Amino acid sequence: MRSRKFTGLLAAGGLIAALAATPAGADPKKGDTFGLACDNGQSYVIAVNGNGDFTPGHLVDSTAVIVPLSFDVSGTVRDAGGTVLDNFNFSKSKGQRTTGADDIVICTFGGSGSEDNGVTTFTFSGTVTGFITPRKKS
Repeated sequence: MRSRKFTGLLAAGGLIAALAATPAGADPKKGDTFGLACDNGQSYVIAVNGNGDFTPGHLVDSTAVIVPLSFDVSGTVRDAGGTVLDNFNFSKSKGQRTTGADDIVICTFGGSGSEDNGVTTFTFSGTVTGFITPRKKS
């Protein structure tokens, strides 16, 4: 049950994110921030101000957003003694084409956190496939 909560937190936090769109002018200080390393040679810090599975991430210091089309996340949940409570994998896709377009990027991310004052900890890593606005014109 705990792993579902952590998976939900991850999905809400990141890239992993979007039924409610993040406006391009949104204040990035009001959302969770994540670092992304993308296959276009760029690294970004994004802020996510939503809790849907596909919430776009606002690129900090920019008016652009990354719009996720699919993502894969895996991680481990441990108790305070380091015992593994759960390993999880989470994949989701909007069902849209995620390859072939020249503006599609694949980005990696990762992180860790704790709950219950450090009683339970988790680590995660994953990839997100999407595009960055404004989109290139074909």
